[in-house]
Amino acid sequence: MVTLRHRFRRPAILGAESSAHHRAHLSERFDVDAGLADDAGLVVVRGPVDVFTAEQFIRELLAVSGGGTLSLTVDLTGVSQLASAGVSALFQVAEQLKVQLQDLTLIAEPGSDVAMVLDLVHLKYRAPTEPEPGARQTAGQDTS
Repeated sequence: MVTLRHRFRRPAILGAESSAHHRAHLSERFDVDAGLADDAGLVVVRGPVDVFTAEQFIRELLAVSGGGTLSLTVDLTGVSQLASAGVSALFQVAEQLKVQLQDLTLIAEPGSDVAMVLDLVHLKYRAPTEPEPGARQTAGQDTS
């Protein structure tokens, strides 16, 4: 017996359809904005984080965190798909930061596809909040 806890939001891609999926994927733009705020890295990600973009994703995260020497906040609210390669990248970066005694803060919209993936793999995240006038955007409360 199989019990589904979440409703499917995308069709499964099997066999020959994967090449069509790859062509469709190329039209969806992956973008990373990175910078520093309050002596910590801040990364805003948009588009799919999957096998095609994970290498660039991890390079950007490690670059802005100084190889793990600075705490890092990653805003995933603009991510359209978080696949296993993206999850693996997040775990690798989290481990690198942990070795340097730094924090990884993930921001995701509760109830989104990304939040469901993060819940499934037990990566904690915070909900986005409205920034105060003149202040940079900060993270909300843990969802756990």
